[in-house]
Amino acid sequence: MVDPAFTETYLEVGTMYVDRWRCETLAITNSEIHNLVISGNASDGQSIAAVAGTPRDRGINGGNRADDMITSGGYYDQLKITSASSGVNGKVDVLRLTNIYSKGGGCVIDRVKAGTMEVTLNEVGGDSDLATKAFTVATSVIYKSFTNTSNVEVAMAVPAIQ
Repeated sequence: MVDPAFTETYLEVGTMYVDRWRCETLAITNSEIHNLVISGNASDGQSIAAVAGTPRDRGINGGNRADDMITSGGYYDQLKITSASSGVNGKVDVLRLTNIYSKGGGCVIDRVKAGTMEVTLNEVGGDSDLATKAFTVATSVIYKSFTNTSNVEVAMAVPAIQ
């Protein structure tokens, strides 16, 4: 149950790149995307069920922001990008999340309003069962324009530590 004092917030993004992830599961939920591109992904079962709608195109500008937030290498327990407070949407113009490797938990993209979201060249799965749908784009994802190409279902084992 949602706390009645909680006001829902989103991360507003001009362009979001989800590129070369390796996850046991990847779920995209509760999002509005003007231009959704899902291309070149391999998954251990997939269900891509986004719904057509009229989300607006967006770019984020102005304000006092850092030039870059970059990290390379290392191990992290969790990567979580969220708005600063309830009722105030977080905003970033370009968000590039690339080469993320997850083991022991799923990857989730939730509550994003984006001008463009590109989900490309990811490997998702780990139970070698195509019926379980390791990669899902929920019906709670609304798009204006949708490109869905070259995505394949293949059985794959749990990601090995590299």
